[in-house]
Amino acid sequence: MSEHIEYSAAGGWAAITLNRPEKRNAMTHEMAVEIGELVGRANDEADVAAVLLRGRGPAFCAGFDLSGGGNRSTEPAAVQARIAETISVFHSIWSSPKPVVAQVQGACVGGAFDLALSCDLTICADNARIGVPEIQLWGGGMMWFGLPWVVGAKAAKYIALTGIKLTAEQALNMQIVNEVVPLAELEARAAKVMDSLAAMPEGCLAPTKRAINRAYELMGLVEGVRLGQDECVLRRLIPGPARNAWEAEVAEVGVAAAVARRAHLFA
Repeated sequence: MSEHIEYSAAGGWAAITLNRPEKRNAMTHEMAVEIGELVGRANDEADVAAVLLRGRGPAFCAGFDLSGGGNRSTEPAAVQARIAETISVFHSIWSSPKPVVAQVQGACVGGAFDLALSCDLTICADNARIGVPEIQLWGGGMMWFGLPWVVGAKAAKYIALTGIKLTAEQALNMQIVNEVVPLAELEARAAKVMDSLAAMPEGCLAPTKRAINRAYELMGLVEGVRLGQDECVLRRLIPGPARNAWEAEVAEVGVAAAVARRAHLFA
């Protein structure tokens, strides 16, 4: 297990904790893969009924680490494989037989939005900001394309086309999150939800989740995820002038400064 992710299990449920608070828990590709592996571990543990996914510090997760990919292969096959592996992690959470609950505070943007969206439940602090702002920066977007099935076409387009960072209340109204609580109460409320799931009669959670998932899959969710993966690969392999300009600017001034230069355009 890496130093940036912790795993624990007690009281009938497991917790996967992102532990990179100095980077607002920004994920590397390896961290995303490890999350998937740990969800698989929880599924194999008979005394675990559900999984809590959370981040240490002021942010749940600031998405993928935009500063850490300089040494990765840009060969088309390698890029396609990384994207496919990442989306597979998100979909493994969606399809996990055991419920996965996201505990969200602060930033939940970019890849973290996909991560939380693929979870079954989301308990959210009132200070959360949620969305996919990449479109504002280089024309990026979602990876796990389940959003239209969660919120409907109008809301999905509003989120994906504008890059807006939703408030917790906006996310609640769109049914992206299930509950909003004061930040000081978030940990206790999430633990209460997990205790309730762990107390359910044995064998009832997996078939219930499977039946609901199956209904959405019959409505085309899996095919939508595949199409989203294809779109993500094309955006990365054929980046266009916006992505090229963004990457050049990041190389010159860094991620934070590049983001700040664009902030006035999307206030």
